[in-house]
Amino acid sequence: MSTFDIHNLTRRIMRAQSGIPDRRMMHPVRDWFIGLVLAILTLGGVSLYAGYTFMQHTSSGAVSVEHTAPVRYEAEDVADALERYRTRNERFQALRVGLPYVPPRAVEQEKVGTSTSATEVSAQ
Repeated sequence: MSTFDIHNLTRRIMRAQSGIPDRRMMHPVRDWFIGLVLAILTLGGVSLYAGYTFMQHTSSGAVSVEHTAPVRYEAEDVADALERYRTRNERFQALRVGLPYVPPRAVEQEKVGTSTSATEVSAQ
């Protein structure tokens, strides 16, 4: 190494230590361009994959509204669910007001017939 190389090396080190950035390393236009191109390519790739997957599932016939069975509501299940939510609501209201929650006594409720039996009775 010559004295000129050593002098340039020490000048680079001293400039880097003083906090002056090396302007040759920064290219904001290039960096933005690369970032935007990568973002557009990623978005395009994900969109193509989503479209391909959608077309594959719709053309295979795996999802069809025609073959779904009607939902059957059992009156007992509905009554159980309503009772659970009523209990939760009472507990929430008691906690919201600041009172301690006291569970209600079990009360025998009259069983309600299923929806199919109700229509059969009205049809007769």
